[in-house]
Amino acid sequence: MVFVIRVRDPGGMHRLLFPNQQATWAQLQQQVEDVTKLPIDSQLLSRTPLHIPSYIECPPNRRLDELKLANGDILYLAGHTEQTLQAARAKPAPNTASAASTSSSAPNTFQPHIPSHTLTPRCQHGPRGACAHCLGVEPGRENEALKGKCTHGPNATCIHCAETVKKESKDLPVWLCTHPDTVFCPKCIPAESEEEKAASKSLACSCDRSKGQECSRCVSVGPTIKVDKIPFARYLDDKRAMCKFRHSSNTTCAMCIPPALPSFTGKKNCDKGHQPWPAGVCLSCAPANATIREQPYRHCDTISIEPQILQSFYQNWCRTGSTFQRAAILFGTYSDESAETNNPGAVRANVYALYEPPQENAKDFVRFLKDPHESTMHEVVRRLGLDVVGWVVATMPREGEKYGGKVFMSGLEVQQAARFQNRYKDAHGYSKFVTVVLEHGEHVEPRAYQVSDLAVCLERDGVFAKAGDSNMLATRIPNAHEMVPTVVYKDRPLLPGKEFLPDELLVKVITSAPPVGTQPFFAHTDFPPLPTGPTESHLKQYMQRYVKEGYERKLADFNLLCFLHAKKTLTDRVFNEVCKAIASKKSMSQETQTQLDTVFLKYMM
Repeated sequence: MVFVIRVRDPGGMHRLLFPNQQATWAQLQQQVEDVTKLPIDSQLLSRTPLHIPSYIECPPNRRLDELKLANGDILYLAGHTEQTLQAARAKPAPNTASAASTSSSAPNTFQPHIPSHTLTPRCQHGPRGACAHCLGVEPGRENEALKGKCTHGPNATCIHCAETVKKESKDLPVWLCTHPDTVFCPKCIPAESEEEKAASKSLACSCDRSKGQECSRCVSVGPTIKVDKIPFARYLDDKRAMCKFRHSSNTTCAMCIPPALPSFTGKKNCDKGHQPWPAGVCLSCAPANATIREQPYRHCDTISIEPQILQSFYQNWCRTGSTFQRAAILFGTYSDESAETNNPGAVRANVYALYEPPQENAKDFVRFLKDPHESTMHEVVRRLGLDVVGWVVATMPREGEKYGGKVFMSGLEVQQAARFQNRYKDAHGYSKFVTVVLEHGEHVEPRAYQVSDLAVCLERDGVFAKAGDSNMLATRIPNAHEMVPTVVYKDRPLLPGKEFLPDELLVKVITSAPPVGTQPFFAHTDFPPLPTGPTESHLKQYMQRYVKEGYERKLADFNLLCFLHAKKTLTDRVFNEVCKAIASKKSMSQETQTQLDTVFLKYMM
């Protein structure tokens, strides 16, 4: 790892790079002269800003680690004159530094750790500096063209050119480790041999089992029980328990607040002293790596759907031939799970209605079209006190050896679900939005999922791309002068454009019917939806069908309410009264019923 010391002078911030902390003070001073043109005998280097200086005075052969200088420390340079500042402003750029550049003011005993050399086009230091681009570069190859997506010198290795990636080996990528060679981590620890496995099974112990004694070698281990996803509220409670009683109640820490969602766009206006993006990139402005792992928690634990809602949607889809996908938006409310479920902190989504927006028929995916009734639909949902809680997709079965069996959600569906979850989120950026999948078959059983928070962030920041196989996901190939985050999948980094199964990005949600005895929110579900173009004739047929019912039940149809609001059939006050009565299951005032009689009497005759 390259060791960096930063030096600030009137000309700005300079970065001095060394192979390690074993470099000497003389070598540091020599690099200071190379980049600032201030001779060594005129240099005054302070640990603190110059208005409160703390100058360093030591022998030239003193090592940097002995001076307690850490990686990234800043030193402040004094001693400049007007002549040295003019010389510094007139110095050549680092990547055109002369190979013969030497210092006449350096001590005779000084031997630079790297001879003065021609720098690579990516170097941002003086001719005696050292970075990942020029360390080990053979003479004459400094300007060799870099291939592929690599951003380093010819003799370095990165995620794009490592042999484990080129050969698509299943071996763990040991080169990703960041620890010393004397230790192991889960990425590089050697696999247990067959002899070691056999020896571990036959370890003897001296426990007196007749007296009920057991140790870790002979204790009987029961079957492993897979733990399901925990509710997000309980996940946060477990985090808060780690800092309980460690600070006052009016203080917060990283464990007390919900974790911040990651960003994968990078920082284009970095203030760390290097060239502007994309000519210079550091650890502070480069996009973070995205390691795909299963999410241990879920924001919505159960989705409860009234059977007639999905049955009507599925039957209408089957009548069309069912060779293409069809989707609808789900509306309802969120509620806490009852104590009888023994799942504290869990959240349930209760679905009361669905709406099929205009969409383009496609076999592998649903493409939503511009909906002129979208604002009307959302306004009715708001007045009823409901939320957008999810969407449902009807599709043909998808399975194969390539996918390891059944496809739970296709890559395109994962991307659309991530966009929905990013749209319908709370103040912290989290979403309870659920995806329900209905597969055509003899026995139809709805399955429900959320996509992980990581998938939402990756889709939001444009990391995903459409794969050649619609059931897969792919990472996006970066454009020129662009850096995208590295996506690590199953402990291996993915090359740009590489396809993969999105199963690790899914979070299973329990599907169920409403609890026994629950009264449906809407009494009816048979009025035509707005996109099909209902008319006054449909309204008359509907009113005559339910002529004997009171208005609290007669008007309790989501599509009917959307039609009445779009046509401005009722005044705003009367429409609000109707929505409140339907939501609360209470009777309307006599005045409101009289006004409704005036409007609907001609349809019921």
